[in-house]
Amino acid sequence: MDIEGSKASDEAADTFSDDVLRFDICGPKQQHLSVIDAPGIFTNTAEGVMTDSNIEVVRNMVNYYMKNPRSVILVVILANVDIATQEILKMAEKCYTKGQRTWGFLTKPALVDRGAENRVVDLVDGRSYKLTLG
Repeated sequence: MDIEGSKASDEAADTFSDDVLRFDICGPKQQHLSVIDAPGIFTNTAEGVMTDSNIEVVRNMVNYYMKNPRSVILVVILANVDIATQEILKMAEKCYTKGQRTWGFLTKPALVDRGAENRVVDLVDGRSYKLTLG
């Protein structure tokens, strides 16, 4: 991965790599735990910033970790975006059975449009989309 501005302006930089931010917690009296922070899924490119290659790198990385049967999948869901457009949920569904490894984390509730609050409540209560672990 390059530092922004380190390439010629006509050359597209690789914005993402398959390296991850990882925290390992272990000790003599506790189970080993690794926490991996992966980038969010995106679908559009931006000239000179995001490329089709970047999309593929991120998707492959996320799928790699989600497919591990020992992984717990923490899905960050934007409260102010329609749940039907949250592609990460569909990706997570393909990697587990019965939702036993997936937790939803609702973010940005303050940005929900006035009048759409009930949609967020339905999501939190599991009426619009059911996550077994919440």
